[in-house]
Amino acid sequence: CTLRGPRRARRDGGTGLSRREPPVREVRLARRVFVMETEAGIGEDPGMRILMRVCWLWLLVVLAVPVDSLEAAETKRQVVLLVGQSNMAGRAPLAASDKEAIPNAALWDIKNKKWVAAAAPFNRFSPHGKGASMQRLNCGPSFVRTYQKENPGVSLGVVCAARGGTNIVEWRKGREKPWPLYDTAVAATKAALADGESELIGILWHQGESNSSKADAYPAQLKTLVANFREDLDAPDVPFVFSQLGPWREDYAAFNKMIVLQP
Repeated sequence: CTLRGPRRARRDGGTGLSRREPPVREVRLARRVFVMETEAGIGEDPGMRILMRVCWLWLLVVLAVPVDSLEAAETKRQVVLLVGQSNMAGRAPLAASDKEAIPNAALWDIKNKKWVAAAAPFNRFSPHGKGASMQRLNCGPSFVRTYQKENPGVSLGVVCAARGGTNIVEWRKGREKPWPLYDTAVAATKAALADGESELIGILWHQGESNSSKADAYPAQLKTLVANFREDLDAPDVPFVFSQLGPWREDYAAFNKMIVLQP
């Protein structure tokens, strides 16, 4: 898979990021949205383990902290918000090792408003999840471990508020029925950052299967969603990462072609 920036940057050897400027600066100051393309995944089938190969290294560059803020970062927990539908909620089987707490990482308990050990399933604290048996393995644990490997000593926090089977329309700001998905995610993130010792460094959005038949309308809907999250979380420069769908179904082709063209 590849993690791409704006189309104009793809001329540089197809890497998706221009080499003319330091990638961190380019991302943090240009307010860009990046695309995470996955070559495989799991649909709504709970019996399949996620077969997702993500270019985490590029994502780590996108989410890296500029040099002039390293000193401040050392004293703050770096927080990532995970939102979307089934693949972000987690549908892959959990191995025993997946349930072990990840050192120097924390998961936000939305109901009790406190940090707890970061162990899968990450979406177990979402008030809108489909029940404990449906909250399994998502991309969260692998992201946390890879990020920590590339950034030794960093304390990472995860806020996960996903629900399987949801359409992007159901993530509209202010929508209350059948679930206030967007407002819950924003409120949970604000609560997690309220201690003044944490900072939001990225939003990972994995959704689209429920919109695959209406891909033409998705760009405008996604643009609004990104703008709302950045405004309501007071984070105009925060990277927003979104993805393609697994390619095993032909009716996902139009969506996957569309999503990589988004700015």
